[in-house]
Amino acid sequence: MADPQPDAWGYRPAIDGLRTIAVYLVVMFHAGLVHVSNGFIGVDVFFVLSGYLVTNVMLKEHRSTGHVRLRRFYARRVRRLLPAALVAVIAVCGLTTLVQPRLTRVSFIADARYSLLYAANWHFLGDATDYFAKDVNRSPFLHFWSLAIEEQFYVVYPLVLLGLLALAKRGRRHNLVPLALSALLLCLVALQVIVASADPLRAYYGTDTRLYQLLAGGCLAAGWYAVAPLRAWASRPNLGRGTAGGLVAGAALVALVLLSTDLVGPSVSVRGIVATLLSVVLVAALELSPSSIVGRALGRPTMTYLGRISYGTYLWHWPLIVLASTAFDLSPVQMAVCAGVGATSLAALSFQLLETPIRRSPALDPRPRTVVAVGLACSLLAAVLVVGPVLRSDARPALAARGSLVDAGVGADPALAAALAAPVPVSLDLSASEPPAYDPSTCDADAPDSCVLHRGNG
Repeated sequence: MADPQPDAWGYRPAIDGLRTIAVYLVVMFHAGLVHVSNGFIGVDVFFVLSGYLVTNVMLKEHRSTGHVRLRRFYARRVRRLLPAALVAVIAVCGLTTLVQPRLTRVSFIADARYSLLYAANWHFLGDATDYFAKDVNRSPFLHFWSLAIEEQFYVVYPLVLLGLLALAKRGRRHNLVPLALSALLLCLVALQVIVASADPLRAYYGTDTRLYQLLAGGCLAAGWYAVAPLRAWASRPNLGRGTAGGLVAGAALVALVLLSTDLVGPSVSVRGIVATLLSVVLVAALELSPSSIVGRALGRPTMTYLGRISYGTYLWHWPLIVLASTAFDLSPVQMAVCAGVGATSLAALSFQLLETPIRRSPALDPRPRTVVAVGLACSLLAAVLVVGPVLRSDARPALAARGSLVDAGVGADPALAAALAAPVPVSLDLSASEPPAYDPSTCDADAPDSCVLHRGNG
């Protein structure tokens, strides 16, 4: 029997439904819901799905045409991811001026710039930012660490995959790609375990220590394409509601949800490895039994729509939480509702008005080089010319100022309130009040105080 064409796979709505669960686990975790205290594993699920889907895209093209057009691949990634991220960063910078004082805002300039350049994970690692700390003054750009890892993966991984495909073709070994990727996966898992035992923060933020999750999805896709009988069986048009596949999918999904709670207590590193394994099992089961109860539940229109806009939801939810926590006193449940509804609404607008038109524009298809060049130039120009002036502006934080005045009882003193509301004198040098840049050369091991730069509340 001839191998089925890769296009026979078509669209898998259950995958988008799984995205929905992943993104709202992250939202609930960031909102501070006690019972979802490990919802950060939603990021692990996203990594596996990204590796799986991007590998499928490249392998489909390679099987159909014999090659992969790298310029088109990179252009598609830029069109899909960069416009929404660029708008979100600039908009968050503007919103920050409404609720954060200037001295706090200027500390976010580097965060925003590294986010636009997709190097946020290494920036926050170098800044020793604790992702799990309960500090309400955390950066509204902290969540860009995961997007940075994903983009770095997209730059390097296609080159590795193309090299393996070329070697497989030359040696006529069709199983070379999944075997090589699996060997690399084992090495990266070992690296995660070793680094986590010495430096958990490095293991969490590092690109090299998190690539195993993206590669796990890639291994699943590569293995799928290497086993022709499995592809032929799974592509049958009447593939039904396989009981075994449905049970496995249901068990994996329940286990993932339990893993996001405080009912099980492994370390962050072990939890990530288990989440990766469960995600791979769940995706494989959904592919083998797409019409199972779990597959049909995840594939319902509402679930798939929320999954399609999940990228925007992820972009917006964390800034909304950080800024809302500054201006309002909300319980975790209230914060989860506000962040979930607000981020979903903004994501829907972004998806409809920005992301979809750019992604589907026929005028951009034949110009991949231009798309990549313009996209990178816009990101660089925004980092250099926009972020700094906006966050350094003299604008008063209107919402935060109003709350602080009420809390301090200033409203009872009209004269003091009027003085505080007066414009900042033009002659006042606000830049002189900014915290100094940290100079490592001044750090002396015998004088630990010389190594500390006090920021915010310390």
